[in-house]
Amino acid sequence: MKVTIDEARVGKQPILKIDGIELANIVNGYTLHHDAGQPATLELRIAFGADLSEIEALVENPNVKIIMPEEEPHVEST
Repeated sequence: MKVTIDEARVGKQPILKIDGIELANIVNGYTLHHDAGQPATLELRIAFGADLSEIEALVENPNVKIIMPEEEPHVEST
């Protein structure tokens, strides 16, 4: 699994790619754990309403932990 994270976009969410597949508008955030002597583990926080079919292969990867949103985010009207 090859993970590419581009955080150079000022004021925007980083671009996250796994094996060349961009996860735009799917991932709200991520944490990459890499403990000594252990394989790296990627923790993905999924955006509410994201289409999980785009990341189906990742769900079965033991080095990827998927965290689903608990509820729809509250949006205040103006």
